[in-house]
Amino acid sequence: LEQGADMTLADSTKSTPLILAAGHGRTEAMALLLAKDPSLANAANECGWTPLHLAAHGLEMKKSSVKNVKFLPAVRLLIEAKAPIDAVDEDTRTALHRAAV
Repeated sequence: LEQGADMTLADSTKSTPLILAAGHGRTEAMALLLAKDPSLANAANECGWTPLHLAAHGLEMKKSSVKNVKFLPAVRLLIEAKAPIDAVDEDTRTALHRAAV
């Protein structure tokens, strides 16, 4: 990042570094990316999943495990960064839907 890396580059599934970090609950990396450019929270992958969708889904997937601890701060960080909470994916589900199912 200090050398000017393009934080908006995406892979073949349109996943950006923030989307990947959110999907793995890597809050420290997410905070660094969002500090440089809060609009990164608006990105969506090819399925329409935003970083918030992925963090919320990770929280739900790990609810019976101690591992879910890393996803709650990720969700909070994205909400504080003004991530679009009403964004819908290709199944017309919001992050709240993903957290619940």
